[in-house]
Amino acid sequence: MYDCDINDINKEMYLTALILILFWLKFLGASWYLLSIERQEACWRSVCDMEPACQYGFFDCKRVEDSLRVSWFMASNITILCSPKANFYQFGIYGDAVTSQVTISSFFHKYFFCLWWGLRNLRYVLFGGSPLLLSVFLSKLLDLSPGK
Repeated sequence: MYDCDINDINKEMYLTALILILFWLKFLGASWYLLSIERQEACWRSVCDMEPACQYGFFDCKRVEDSLRVSWFMASNITILCSPKANFYQFGIYGDAVTSQVTISSFFHKYFFCLWWGLRNLRYVLFGGSPLLLSVFLSKLLDLSPGK
């Protein structure tokens, strides 16, 4: 006969819940990242519609070295207008991705930043109130300053 201990069942339930929470954090962060890229490109297209020399093909990574694209980019004000600090385009919750430059970071930086973002906003959903603006620096999170 199988000997069932209630503590073993509780541990399995907690482990399952932890795995599910980590999955949802990753899913939430990855969705936020993909929608951030879409939002940034939508801003670029809005600016491109205002400039006669612009082509949507300039946003393709394969054309970064294209001389026509480079000359347009140098003459354009797309980087100024498509900044979340400018009031030209409303980025909403996706502004963090652009201001923190996570869209141009390495894969691991993107992965952990999106996980952090998901954790920050999951805490908002679970505990209510306004979203917590947590630092990405470990020393700030642990508050390792002397005298505290």
